[in-house]
Amino acid sequence: MDNRIVTLIAIIIVIAGFVYFWPSSTEQEPLSNRPEMDTTSIADRPSFEASKDTVDTVRQPVGENLAPGTALVILQIESLEYEEDRLQSITGKIEEVLGYGSATSVINPGSTISLNISGYLEADSGVRKMITEGNIITVKLGDSKGMQAMGESANPSKWRIKEIIK
Repeated sequence: MDNRIVTLIAIIIVIAGFVYFWPSSTEQEPLSNRPEMDTTSIADRPSFEASKDTVDTVRQPVGENLAPGTALVILQIESLEYEEDRLQSITGKIEEVLGYGSATSVINPGSTISLNISGYLEADSGVRKMITEGNIITVKLGDSKGMQAMGESANPSKWRIKEIIK
């Protein structure tokens, strides 16, 4: 091809590029009218209110000296159960929870629990005088789940007495 034709085609391509990429005056906004930030509005989101929990999950601070799975409570003794003239279990009302160890289930104040006490009295007979109906005692409870020995009878309560504070 002739050099003049190649030059002419090159000039036409350059001019077409300028025309194509050159902004027109109707598309160009003055800099003062451009927004400084994104002005896209966000649609209002529906608001809702969560319902109040039906289970009291407010926990006392973790007790410094309480092992995992234990709780320190104030218990009012409501009844004593005997078997063959030996005290076997007590039923009491949780007056107050003083503290929890880590990974301990919540104990609701005002709830009633039954505790097997026979084994504890055998180990510490000095607390027997504290165990009377209507008496208020401070008790360290342990979670009895999975702690039963082979052949031991099932405790109807989830909790067992670890210590009665004198």
